[in-house]
Amino acid sequence: MRSLIRIANARFTLRDPAWRELAERSLALARQLGDLKAEVNLLLGIGGKYGMDDLPRNREYLQAALARSETLNDKATKLSLLHEIGEQFERDGDYYRQLTEYEMEHLRLSREIGHRIEEGNALMFCGQIQALYLGDYENGLETERQALRVWENMTSRIFPLLRITQILTAQGKYTEAIKTLERARPLGEKVIFDIGRGPGARRSNPL
Repeated sequence: MRSLIRIANARFTLRDPAWRELAERSLALARQLGDLKAEVNLLLGIGGKYGMDDLPRNREYLQAALARSETLNDKATKLSLLHEIGEQFERDGDYYRQLTEYEMEHLRLSREIGHRIEEGNALMFCGQIQALYLGDYENGLETERQALRVWENMTSRIFPLLRITQILTAQGKYTEAIKTLERARPLGEKVIFDIGRGPGARRSNPL
């Protein structure tokens, strides 16, 4: 199973459609073995690989992963699933559902297990949806400031800072927006360096 997973990932990187058959074979093996954690991770990975190229199949695999994760009771895996599935509703323009059913649950669960990085991530997306998608500028701004406080010692704080800049601009508070953007500016180079050093973003969806 693990060998098939590695080969599938390599085939996907090479843009070889054979990755699909290999991934399905590894998924079948996970089910035969009764390895629920591997099954959920495979469903998440396969769904992510379909991504924007095949949205119906992307949704099908992610929903299956979410359903199976309830049995698994793996809260860390569920965090990733909530965000990934929520993004589908963003593409559909169903921002209220994205916020209330997925990102707020993402936030609640990250706090429950004490995952501070994911808490900041969830706060940032909640604030983005509230302010920039639904027009609730004040609450969205406060949520972004909470994300900023959670990530105060991380270079990732550039991302809530940029969203705060967007919200302030939408409110016509241009002087404050420029000051916020200046706070973000020195972090840009550090973030690029960190990305270059890292093994890849979580959203790359390896199997």
